[in-house]
Amino acid sequence: MTAFTEAVTERALGPLDELRGAGLRALAGQPLARAPFLRAMVRRRSTRIPVLISVHGLAAWLLAVFAAPFLLVVGPLFLAVPHVAAGLRHLVVRRAWPRWWLAGSALFAIAMLATRLLALGDPRRAAPLFVEQGLGAAWIVFSALSGALVGKARRSGFVLAGALALAAVAVAWPRASRVALVHGHNLVALVLWASLFRRGNRLVWLPVAIVLAGAVVLGSGALIPFTVRHGLLSFAGLHLFAAADWLAPGLPDAAAIALAMSFAFLQSAHYAVWLAGVPAADRPGEGARSLRVAARAFAADFGTAGAVTVVGLAGAVAAAGLLHPDRAQRLVLSLGMFHAWLELAVAAYVLAVGAMVPQRRREARSAKGKEVGRDAVLAAARDSLAGRPGA
Repeated sequence: MTAFTEAVTERALGPLDELRGAGLRALAGQPLARAPFLRAMVRRRSTRIPVLISVHGLAAWLLAVFAAPFLLVVGPLFLAVPHVAAGLRHLVVRRAWPRWWLAGSALFAIAMLATRLLALGDPRRAAPLFVEQGLGAAWIVFSALSGALVGKARRSGFVLAGALALAAVAVAWPRASRVALVHGHNLVALVLWASLFRRGNRLVWLPVAIVLAGAVVLGSGALIPFTVRHGLLSFAGLHLFAAADWLAPGLPDAAAIALAMSFAFLQSAHYAVWLAGVPAADRPGEGARSLRVAARAFAADFGTAGAVTVVGLAGAVAAAGLLHPDRAQRLVLSLGMFHAWLELAVAAYVLAVGAMVPQRRREARSAKGKEVGRDAVLAAARDSLAGRPGA
């Protein structure tokens, strides 16, 4: 079954890789490709990824102004499952966490998913909101305490105190804290990428500045009149005003609409960071990878069964979105809330430990060996082209 799945994947992605290679060769033949900046874009990940995320941020900002409901519907339906899988992959699977912390975190995640499923299945049997918020807050405290016990960093006491304060706020004001989590967790990905997965990205400030500036402008409400006059206010059954009621309950209309537009933009940036920025930073080498190599790495991390499950879930959500886009979108966002708590839990653990947990030793050795082997092959090829003896 594994061999069959790999063969199907290789055959499916092969034409896409060939098309990609043809496009790159065509670009390389253009005079503009000799510009130092464009050459750095191709050769250096530390330049390429921040620029690509910046371009994505500008495009997402324009869509948030002209078609915020489109972003709110299409993004979760097609990118929510892949971005949750990317979070699990790079925050959990590829890290050498203590097994007892993994087990505890798994229990918290399962409990939170169970409460969400119970609420969606029968709202009358739904647990009070402070229970769900309490579970997430307890997860943060557990992670901060775990990191303090493992790392014994000087600042671990401050991290634990902050986690306890966050837990108190989440339980005392569950509705307000949930709304804050819904909006704020989109920025957590930027913080994690810029701090834990930076790896020499000298231009990381560029997409961060673009995202923050774009969110401030949208959140100010200055563009609401323009959007109402010229923008797409409804898409696939979701109206911007209805989304504002759900994303910012209890706020005045103008503030709620502004927050909904800002959320649509930040959510798109959040997806881009998890699906492009973090994966590129969490691997060796500066060059770009083919789709087939990326698929092999994905399957190696999750296993064949796990990779097939992720792809199947992503396809099922997209198919459900074609039939009932509004219901599917709300369902995916509701069930995916544990991902926001996972990000905060990992951040609390890392802050308390004092350093990012490295890649698993076996994976790190394998990646290093592949990188050394590739460098040796490239060096041999250069020697051969130069006609050096012994090449």
